[in-house]
Order: sequence, then C-alpha cells, then structure tokens
Amino acid sequence: MDVNLHQKKGIEHLAKVLRYYPMVQEGQQAVVGLTREDWHVLCDTLFHMNTPREAIPVEVLSWRFSENGEQMVLETQQGVTVLVEMF
Repeated sequence: MDVNLHQKKGIEHLAKVLRYYPMVQEGQQAVVGLTREDWHVLCDTLFHMNTPREAIPVEVLSWRFSENGEQMVLETQQGVTVLVEMF
C-alpha cells in the first residue's frame, strides 16, 4: 500500500468518522460533520487520488457523493449509511 501524506490524513479522518458515527447513529443512518479542510482531504482521498482499496478500512463497503454532491455517503458492513457533511 503506497499512499502519500495527504491520503494518510484522509484515511485518519475516515477512521475518526468510523469511530464517531455510532454515537450519533439514528436507526440505520448517521450524520457526521467535518471541518471544511478535513472534508476536502477525505474527499480527495476517496474520490480524486486513486487511493488503493486496501488502504480504505474494510468496514466501509462503498462510498459515493449524495445526489446534490454536498455529502459523502459511506455504506458500512454494519448496514449503516454514514453521511459525511461539511460544517
């Protein structure tokens, strides 16, 4: 797994999201907010930098943008949809 520093920071932000979402989960959905800078680092890591799949935690099954492009939508192994927003 060869990732650069920017990707490593994005993976760290993703790990924080995964640790935090159970605390704000309602049913099968959770909304997690990141700062503008952290949101963009995670966005780059997931969508713009060809980060190797093996660098992404196995807990995350898939990721995409919401229809309006304002949220990242993570589908987890636990069946929870995590919406990552910018605040």
